Order: sequence, then structure tokens, then C-alpha cells
Amino acid sequence: MLNSAPIKRRRKLALTPLIDVIFLLLLFFMLSSTFSRFSEVSIGGGGAGANANKGQPDAIITFSGANVLFNGEAVSVSANEIEDRVTALQENGGKAVMVIVNSEIVAQDLVPVLQSLNATGIGVVVARQGQ
Repeated sequence: MLNSAPIKRRRKLALTPLIDVIFLLLLFFMLSSTFSRFSEVSIGGGGAGANANKGQPDAIITFSGANVLFNGEAVSVSANEIEDRVTALQENGGKAVMVIVNSEIVAQDLVPVLQSLNATGIGVVVARQGQ
């Protein structure tokens, strides 16, 4: 008796879709990963806690819109003028700086200033102005 069932042949595995999926996964992981290094910025709150009994700050930095004021005088953030003034303040015995921000300021504008203040080693207290 002859077997009349057709012979099933294995199909060759197509590599093109497999390669496409591998490149899509590679692209996904490259775009979703980050290569920048995160750092912590230590700040103190303006109220109760460890910074409550330290007295008055030696300087006040105010962020209002696009303006940055250091003890009431306009300064440039991009020219490291704040860091230079804080270093001079430390040489004269200054130990603490208060940073006052309002609701218009975003964290992206504030973090570079806080990083430069932490680089000087002076104590930083952040307070919010208004609502």
C-alpha cells in the first residue's frame, strides 16, 4: 500500500524579520537609556529641623522671573558670578546663603545655581516666595 500523504518539508527560517526585530530592540534600548550622570543637590528647608537655629543667612539670592538678584543686585548666572560672590562671602566669614524662588521658576533654572553653590561648600537654604 502506498502512502499518498504529501511529504511536509520544513520551511527555511527567514532571517530578515528576526534582524528587523533585533534592530528595533536595539534602537528602543538606546533611546530609553540615559548616559548623563545624575548628582544630588543637598539643600535645607527654611523652617524647622537642622537649619532652624542657625540664625540669619549671610546672603540672599532671589529668583524672580528671568532675573537673579544677589543681595538685591542683578547677577548673571551663566558667567559664574554667583559662585565668585559666594567665594568672596566665605572669605569674609559667611556660612549660609538663602535662595528665594517664586512659582514661575522651574527646576531646570534652579539646579545649576544650587550645584555651583554646593561646589563652594556654603550652607544653602531654599525658601518659596508667595503662593
